[in-house]
Amino acid sequence: RLGAYYPGTKTITRKFGTPRETLSHETAHFFDDKFGLKKRFYKRGETKAVAEEMLEHMKLSGESENRMKKPEERFADSFEWWLTHRDLAKRDMPLFSKEMRKIIEEIPELQPILKIEPTPRFTLEEMESTIFARQQFTNDPKILTMREKGRPVYIKIDDPHLAIAIRGVGREKL
Repeated sequence: RLGAYYPGTKTITRKFGTPRETLSHETAHFFDDKFGLKKRFYKRGETKAVAEEMLEHMKLSGESENRMKKPEERFADSFEWWLTHRDLAKRDMPLFSKEMRKIIEEIPELQPILKIEPTPRFTLEEMESTIFARQQFTNDPKILTMREKGRPVYIKIDDPHLAIAIRGVGREKL
């Protein structure tokens, strides 16, 4: 599972590095929950033809039979494709695209979606992380590591026996 929508808290979660399609799919569930898009959608005239178009799209995408049985997944998959590949969706799902546009035009809060100009490419987030870094401590028994205001402080004590004896004692007690 790459992402999920939780209606109780109205939150979307997704794994890091998932493509924008995952976020678009889960956003479809959110919009459906908030604005009743699926219900509005299925009340329209060409419901059967549009549903067949959506099913065909899911089949071509390689979706499982289980997912194809769920109206909410059919809607979310179609919305995902429409939102992230608008021109291709107009070609692949003309009935869905036409009806989705009409529905969004009826809901002022969703109208900014129509201004999104998706690009037909696969995108992933990027992350920079330091995997290996220089060790910030030493095993030298003469060096004591302490913390001051959350930062490490290194104290060198020339007598190794004294250093070992006071290891773990707070600096304020020294």
